[in-house]
Amino acid sequence: MDILCGAPLPEFGLPRRLHRDLHQGPVSGGSTFVARRLDTTDEDLEGLGIQPPEVAVAIESALTTKADGKFHTSLKTAILPGDDRYVMFTLAVGDDGFIVTKQVTVCPNNPARGLPATNGAIVFMDEQTGLLRAVLGANWISAVKTAALSMVAARRLADPGAETIAFVGAGVQAHSHSVAFSELFPLIRIRVFGRGKANVDKLFGYSRNMGLVA
Repeated sequence: MDILCGAPLPEFGLPRRLHRDLHQGPVSGGSTFVARRLDTTDEDLEGLGIQPPEVAVAIESALTTKADGKFHTSLKTAILPGDDRYVMFTLAVGDDGFIVTKQVTVCPNNPARGLPATNGAIVFMDEQTGLLRAVLGANWISAVKTAALSMVAARRLADPGAETIAFVGAGVQAHSHSVAFSELFPLIRIRVFGRGKANVDKLFGYSRNMGLVA
């Protein structure tokens, strides 16, 4: 189950003004039927200043909504097209008036091209008309959503006084989790096992700027 893809929009951490903008259409103008559309990049979303605890609260609400049968998600579909690339797709319909699809592609050769290894998009369509309502970048949302989902579990399972966080891997998720968990626990230090020294050094530098011992 993908929590982001299918949770009611205001409930998975995006501000209500985006939810309002999505609901301001389609509009009728004589013989013309116009659908308002919102295009939001990863940079736009990051600039909104949404904090991990806000997203964690939203995800808990989404889990409850899912358990109550108020939105439905498909199983993830994955394709391995070769060259170690990975393509994922999922679909959801909620009770908030939207059909939502999420597509993410992992291209391991992208960093050599100066591009992120993971890229994707989230598409919102009107549940009743099928008209396109919004296209959102998936990179920032995926990073924050995954870390916030971990926060939901950690609130119930981890020692509230935990001072050390450890990662296997030093990529995007390690960065987003270090930020999220520093909001939840009195972290002092970070431990990392990773294959790439450059990524490990980058994460250590990031963590030291947060005041952690790496």
